[in-house]
Parts: sequence; structure tokens; C-alpha cells
Amino acid sequence: MVYRAVDPLIEREVAIKTLNPALPPEALEEVRERFLREAKSAGRLNHPNVVTIYDVGEQDGIAYIAMEFLEGRSLQQISKAGERLPHDRVADLIAQIADGLDHARGYSIVHRDVKPANVMVSPSGRAKLTDFGVAHLQSSTMTQTGMALGSPKYMSPEQVLGQPVDPRSDIFSLGVVLYELLVYRTPFESPNDSTVLTLMNRIARDPHQPVCDINPEIPVGFDVILSRALAKTPEGRYQTAGEMARDLRNYKDLRPSGEDVDSLADTQPLGQSVTTRTIPLNANPDSTLVRGPLEEKVREKLLADLDSFSSDFETQERERVAREAAELRKKKEALDEWAKAEARKREDFDRTREGPLGPDTTAIRRGALELLKRQAAERGPLEDKVRVRAETIDHIHKNLQTAFQYLAEFSTEMNGVTPTTGRPLEFLFLKSPSPVTLSDAFCDYRPAKVDGKDVIDHIQMRFRARYIKPTQIETVGGEVQRCGDFLKKHRVPFEFEETKKDDFGKSMAGTYVLNGPIRCEVVLRADYDNAAVHVELLNVGRIGSSRTTLAGKEFVHEIADDLARLVLGVDNAFEKRLKR
Repeated sequence: MVYRAVDPLIEREVAIKTLNPALPPEALEEVRERFLREAKSAGRLNHPNVVTIYDVGEQDGIAYIAMEFLEGRSLQQISKAGERLPHDRVADLIAQIADGLDHARGYSIVHRDVKPANVMVSPSGRAKLTDFGVAHLQSSTMTQTGMALGSPKYMSPEQVLGQPVDPRSDIFSLGVVLYELLVYRTPFESPNDSTVLTLMNRIARDPHQPVCDINPEIPVGFDVILSRALAKTPEGRYQTAGEMARDLRNYKDLRPSGEDVDSLADTQPLGQSVTTRTIPLNANPDSTLVRGPLEEKVREKLLADLDSFSSDFETQERERVAREAAELRKKKEALDEWAKAEARKREDFDRTREGPLGPDTTAIRRGALELLKRQAAERGPLEDKVRVRAETIDHIHKNLQTAFQYLAEFSTEMNGVTPTTGRPLEFLFLKSPSPVTLSDAFCDYRPAKVDGKDVIDHIQMRFRARYIKPTQIETVGGEVQRCGDFLKKHRVPFEFEETKKDDFGKSMAGTYVLNGPIRCEVVLRADYDNAAVHVELLNVGRIGSSRTTLAGKEFVHEIADDLARLVLGVDNAFEKRLKR
């Protein structure tokens, strides 16, 4: 937990980081050690691109770190806001972080968790690396080989395979951040990933797709830099982050050494060279990659380590499932014993009653008891409620999984086709709108934990719609203000040409022109507590927002196809459910 505070001695604003008191006791000691290691690591560093540590200690049993208060936003916040940074800006920010990592290398410190959330950017443009919470001192034995710490999408192959890491591991992670800033996704993620293992497998085995293949407008110098930063072996990468920083500051002058020669051949140490060709992500690496003896040995070692990791992972998963099943059986047995004990108590109570209470009173007492028994029978035993809730959560999660895979594939196809809708994007003030074209689709989801299980919290699909012909809206009187407010509220870009004012300078007539890309969204939001899924639409089918709620049993994966057909304007069956 981080607090904004003031140092009263020198009236300096600081950020105070403390351990979250909600941490489970069994994890507290390990987290505390890592927490103090952050202070030990970052406290030794004094660099304009690394957060400054002022003080560290414990008070009333609470460990704390007082550090520089950073104004601005993280790279993650900037990306989530949808801001597209110019290439010069991207190169400058990543070069600054590379400078900070190069400084840390001088103290034998490996950050281990370089990612957008850990890079703060000030309003003046200064980038600072934060959160050395999983940083590793090479002289320390606290982080053992085999422990994979860090954020999966940004891990290096060494971290994935549980091998020892050095500062070159941070260079790989910084390369992933650079890749994401350029093309708005990390190089090894896929919308079809169902487990972290598939992502880790791809990090260790597969080459990345060149960013120039994704967007030809990106300068080729970035691919030259990424080919070294994202090399699978530390020897193939930049040997220091300072080298990477220099290339970033000169990216416009960088060119590949040959049309079909990967720049990995130019960066092998001791004069060794390996010839490879750039291959797409969906290709079979064995069929297109030409390797030298050294690279082949390294590759075999990586694959052997990955197979060992996969085997250990599967064994651990089976043991975990067996433990959970055993715990569930114990709980059920304990619940059955409790129910039997309660039944015996009721029988003993009935047998020990003394004397009749009269025919009428007895009838009333037995009638009330029977009423309670009937209600208990209708509600079912406690374990049935637990089972029903678990089944409902599983049903919603699995159908959201399938819906996400469908919408992600639909988004990819949409970007390739740039389709024209079967009907116009309607709007209250429009008399005869033209159809629209759809583009720039992107689908993502956010996870959550419910009853100890990892589930999908919500799915968000975003895309842009543009009228084929510039669309004009003639407004008069009160419509002028209402139309403008509505368009602003629903993020629709427009131009306004005023044609008439009243005596007080207020617009009395004008024309709105819609000729820019309109932001559209489809959101599927799970409500596991109420066994429902909320559907929220923005500018889908018509300009404006709409929503509906589907009961858990109503929500099936076919809903995704109904929504996709509504997006394409070929079917409005789902629209009947919506509340505008």
C-alpha cells in the first residue's frame, strides 16, 4: 500500500510504501523479505531514471519505505488511455529506462519485473523505473534458481525456464515493453491462450513477429533493435542496456545488415555468427530457421528445460487438484456428520417432552414443525447450494471464455476485411444515413478471482466505425444544443457549421458533419454473485449507449455470434433485448 505524505523535517512530499495488512500470515514473511530487498536494491542507486529511496525502516511492526513522490502517469496508464505515442517519444522513453537499467547493472542488480506499470513518466517527459520489489542481488541467495518471479508477458526465456538471470534478462523485458508501445500488444501473447503455460512456452520457443510486418509505417530501425533485445539467449542480446539506449537514440540511422540476414548474426560474441531468416509467428520454426552448431545446442537446451518445466507444472497441477478434491470430501463428510448429529438431537428432544399439551396446541406445534421441514426440503441441503453456485460460476466463466475466443477471432478478421455494415449506424437526428465501414478492432479481457478460482471478470471489444459518405445533420432551435451534447457524451467526433444566431449570440441553427472514426464498444461483464452477465454497448447498431442483463442460464456462447451479427448490421435479433 502506498501513501502520499510529507516529511515534516524538510517539508518534502514523499511516497510511503508499506506492506498490505490484508496479506495472509503464511505469505507475510516472504513478502516482507522481498519488500526490504527492494529498499536494499534501489537504495544503492542514484540515477535520474530510477526512483530515489530516502528512508527505510519498521515502526510498530510495520515495514516501510519512504521514496521520491512521482507525479505523472505510468506507461500502463498511458497505454490504457489509448494514447499513441510518436516514434521519437517511444524511443526516448525506452532509452531513458535503458539508462537506468545500465546504472543498476553497475551495482549487479537485476530488476526482474520491467513492465509498463513500473515505468512512471512525469509531465516534463522524464521516465523513471520503480518497484524493485522482485529485484535480485547476484550475491543474494534469497531468490533461488527455479523461482519464476515477474509478470508473465514480460518475462525473459531464462525466467520462464527457471534459470539464473543477469542484467541481460531485463533487456529482454524492456524489449517487450518497446514492442508493446509500438504495436499495442506484447510479442508473444495470443488471444487464444488458455493458460500461462502456453504463453511461457511461446516466449521460450517462438520468434517474435517483426513490428514492420504489423505496421509498415514503423521505422525499420526498431526491428533492428528488437531483433537483438528479444534474442532467446542472453549471448544474442545487447550485452548492456547502455548499448540498447545508444541504438534507440539513433534508430532512424539503423538498417538491417542484409535483406534475409537476421541481425542476430551481427551480435554473436567472439566472432561467432548464426544465419537465420525472419519467419512469421504461425510458421513451423524447424522448417524455416537455419542454425549454426552453437545455436542448435542452445536451442536443444532450452527445449529440454522447457519440457522439464512443463512436466513439473503438470505434476503440480495434478497434486493440487487431488488436494482440493480431498479437502472437498472432508468438508462433505463433516457436513453429513453435522446433519446426522442435528437429526439425533431433534429425535432426543421429541422423546423427552413431558406431558400432553392438549389436542389443539399439539396440532399447532406439529404443524409449525412440518412447515419448517417442508421449507428445508424445498431449499435443499447446504452442499447443494454450494454445488449450484460452483456450477453457475463455471457455466458463466466457460461461456465467457468461448465468447472471448470468438470475438478475438472476429476482431482479427474484421481488421483484415474492413467490412461495410449491412445497415447504417442509426441516429435520432439522421434522416438517411449511409452504411459504415468497420476497422481497428481489438478484443481483451480482465481476470478476477471468485471463491478462490481464476475467472473472467469482463470482456471488452473495441472498434471504429466511419460513415462511407460524410453525413450531415441539420438542426434548429433546441436541437442544436441537444444534438451536440449527445454526440459528445457518446464520443462521436464532429464538425459544426453555425448558420444562424439569435440576438444573444446563441446558435439557433447549424449543421453537424460526421466524417471521423466513431468509437464503438461491446462489453460483457460477469456478475457471479447474482448469476448474470451484463451486456453494455456503445455506438453499436445506432449512435448511443444501450445495455441488457442476461441470467446465467440465458448466457451461452452463441450470444457472441448474435453480438457480432449486430455489429455487422446483418441481424438485429439481439437488439430486441436492449434498453436504450
